[in-house]
Amino acid sequence: MRALSRFHKDHPYEVHVNGNTNRVAYEPAESSTGLFGGNSNWRGPIWFPVNYLLVESLQKYHHYYGEDFKVECPTHSGAESDLWQVAAEISRRLVHIFFAIRVAAGQ
Repeated sequence: MRALSRFHKDHPYEVHVNGNTNRVAYEPAESSTGLFGGNSNWRGPIWFPVNYLLVESLQKYHHYYGEDFKVECPTHSGAESDLWQVAAEISRRLVHIFFAIRVAAGQ
């Protein structure tokens, strides 16, 4: 799960407070501000723990809602899955990232 969708590259989120406009835009690489040193790698270590929390939460919600509660997964596929199955799919994708890295590194 991305922290911010690529949709926000062309449609940044804006909030107007006390005459000030604050904007959050999609930045996949280097940060557009020096606020955090200019390099956006500071955001990198957070994506995996956030995904772990998402998987764990989906599993807990599955225990509450049960197998009858279904959502579309993957998006726009027309296939429906219960929340446990969605958590398993996200887990599989996360693990696959590391297998792909090992293969690319020749390990």
